[in-house]
Amino acid sequence: MHIVHCLTHSIHGGGQAVPYLLVKNFLQFYPHVTHTVILPSNGIYCERFRSLGVSVVEFPFNTINPLNFFRIRSVLSKLQPDIIHTHGRGAGLYVRTISKDAIGAKRVHTHHGFHLPENNFLQFIFKIVERFYLTKTDIIISVSQSEAEIISNVLPASKKKIKIIQNVVDFEEIQHRASLTNDARFANIVPTINDIFTVIMIGRKDAVKNYRLAFKSAENVLTKRKDIIFFFVGINSNDSTFVSLKKHFPTHCYAFGSIENPLPLLAHSSALLLTSKREGAPLTVLEAFALGKPVIGTKVRGIRDYVHHEENGLLVEENSESVAKAIIKLKDDDTLYRKLSVNALSYNNKQSVEQWVGEYYSIYTKFKE
Repeated sequence: MHIVHCLTHSIHGGGQAVPYLLVKNFLQFYPHVTHTVILPSNGIYCERFRSLGVSVVEFPFNTINPLNFFRIRSVLSKLQPDIIHTHGRGAGLYVRTISKDAIGAKRVHTHHGFHLPENNFLQFIFKIVERFYLTKTDIIISVSQSEAEIISNVLPASKKKIKIIQNVVDFEEIQHRASLTNDARFANIVPTINDIFTVIMIGRKDAVKNYRLAFKSAENVLTKRKDIIFFFVGINSNDSTFVSLKKHFPTHCYAFGSIENPLPLLAHSSALLLTSKREGAPLTVLEAFALGKPVIGTKVRGIRDYVHHEENGLLVEENSESVAKAIIKLKDDDTLYRKLSVNALSYNNKQSVEQWVGEYYSIYTKFKE
């Protein structure tokens, strides 16, 4: 069996981390399966996949060029895969346009976050396009129950094609990466925060991540308290909205930009904050759980699939007062914090990586029956 994984991006992100973990563990548990990975150039996952010993082809799924529709068809024709698994919007756009007569491989697609455009006209176009692609797709992997629900609501014909496989993380790998402190940007800060309640937010600068709410919440907290520190990973220190916050609270707010491995900073923090407007299945939550860190997250799809209120974290409304109140509550209630921390750590025991990979193998092999 030859599986080709097509990734929209090669930079740090969940849409790349999931197929990397999948291929890595396929090589261990199902070594008879051959893998090829196609992804854009210059990202860290190009070398990560190569380090596994699998064939890697670099292709710009993250840019729009009409000629690329012909090029990817040629690439896939030469590879002759049995199954093509596309990850994310760009790869899905290019590959699912190819007719099944041209390339007979079975098609599996994972959205890694099914997000409707906010503009009504763009929503209309989006639905038309996705209905067309649905006819070219054999299986849709949904990474959370709420993502499956939104897909089936928007595309009723997809219900029979959706398979829910929730994301997992490799507990031992998370622990190992968390022990590495080789980033000079925070190497000097970590030793000073061990006794201070520290809230960390990790996410790219994106309207969906809602950094404005995070900054407003931090301001709300720090106006009342000076025994809490905030770390923001994924946004630069010269960002205009962060600069204003930093000006008022210079010793309590830090921005680190993009960090390839933020886990050492997460390991030394007290809790993870997510203020997203929506999510697919945020791996950052599972990484926090693997390190015993409670999560304070907005009560939106994707987050509420993993964060259970007052069990392994706190779910909040999308306003700064609600977020700030939850942060202060977690800081002041030691009994609650210990409970959430213990439950967070045990969450990753619900499904092993081997079981998770087995679910994918079961889907792939059904095509061969």
